[in-house]
Amino acid sequence: MTHALLLGSYNGRYTFILPLVTIEEMRSGNRTAKAIAQPLYFQETNTYYPTTYNVYVNAQKQTHYLTLGGFVRR
Repeated sequence: MTHALLLGSYNGRYTFILPLVTIEEMRSGNRTAKAIAQPLYFQETNTYYPTTYNVYVNAQKQTHYLTLGGFVRR
């Protein structure tokens, strides 16, 4: 496993989305963009939900990034 997506809930309510990436994958310098599967129904309407997560490195700054993106209002 190099990366995975963790979805969490508390007391029956969706509370967080967390992309997990191994240190080895971050250090490899690989650029990754993964689609996030979308549910049929959304708990809250008129809210933005991510559709992708991204892993990349800025070599000049020597900075690693793990981001959510492609937000769509549902």
